[in-house]
Amino acid sequence: GSNGHMCNKATAEFLAENIHEGLKFVGLCHLSKENNTPGQAYLTIRNVLFEEDFYIDKDLELDVAGRDEIGKSVEV
Repeated sequence: GSNGHMCNKATAEFLAENIHEGLKFVGLCHLSKENNTPGQAYLTIRNVLFEEDFYIDKDLELDVAGRDEIGKSVEV
């Protein structure tokens, strides 16, 4: 949008277009306090990826950081 944020659907569509075998983890963070919730973000991403035949916890792991929390650490 005009404030530099991507909406959940645009983020999900971007992921669906760019997902590849090497992508194992996606972390969502910096969610809008006024326009979004962690649950809403998770469901939108999950549903759009499902429509494209990608599955959370099978094809990749998805973590959504709470508004005032640090997201999950992942070893690489």
